[in-house]
Amino acid sequence: MAARSPCLAWIIPSWLVFEAVPTKLPHYVLPLYPAIALLAGAALSDRLSALPLAGGWRPWATRAAIGLWALIGLALGAVVIAAAPLGDGRPSIRGILAAIAMWAVTAGGSWFAWRGERRQSATLVLVGSVVALGLTFGAALPALDAPWIAPRLKEALFQKMPAGHGPVLIAGYAEPSALIAFGTDTKFGSGAEAAKLLGDNDKAVAIVGADQADAFKAALDQAHMSAESLGTVSGFNYAKGKRVALTLYRRAP
Repeated sequence: MAARSPCLAWIIPSWLVFEAVPTKLPHYVLPLYPAIALLAGAALSDRLSALPLAGGWRPWATRAAIGLWALIGLALGAVVIAAAPLGDGRPSIRGILAAIAMWAVTAGGSWFAWRGERRQSATLVLVGSVVALGLTFGAALPALDAPWIAPRLKEALFQKMPAGHGPVLIAGYAEPSALIAFGTDTKFGSGAEAAKLLGDNDKAVAIVGADQADAFKAALDQAHMSAESLGTVSGFNYAKGKRVALTLYRRAP
């Protein structure tokens, strides 16, 4: 137990902090994964060591663990390919290379582990993971378009209004990245507030999500005003885990 105390001291205080904060994104807890993995490995090792060396459940448990690890590796490679499409829907070369690296590490590590060559398996996994994770997080994921919504909104607005624009109000998408893209004067609100802003300022821009579109159009009709669409940007809001479609508007002349 004493050897596990540093891992518990690593995990518990940080986990309490993450539970206390209101926003919980998946990558927040990544620094705790090594400690969790060490504890899980120690528990599995203790359990397998307690089983008989021959017969019983130990050989089958070891093979089941290797098979499960192999399936997880294969599934992760498939996820990388599926999550990295190009604009025409085909898998990206970067995603394919990252998946191949994952599958190679999985196959090699499983082969050595099945033969009982644990050191060779561990060495291959450690070295191969550097390559696989480097390709995944350094090449495949940064090439995705869908999660980077705010920069694409800014680019779409610049293409339509290169000379500049007035205040911006976003309805249906309240992520901090929008403040970085459009500036700290950017407002978040409802569809009705977006319509009111267009009525108050002829250079204002309203960015309206699909869930606020009806309220936005109703407010425009009530004010006897029309809005001109500047384009729609679709993407994946990873903070909420859902797809979004945001349309840019300015007041019609």
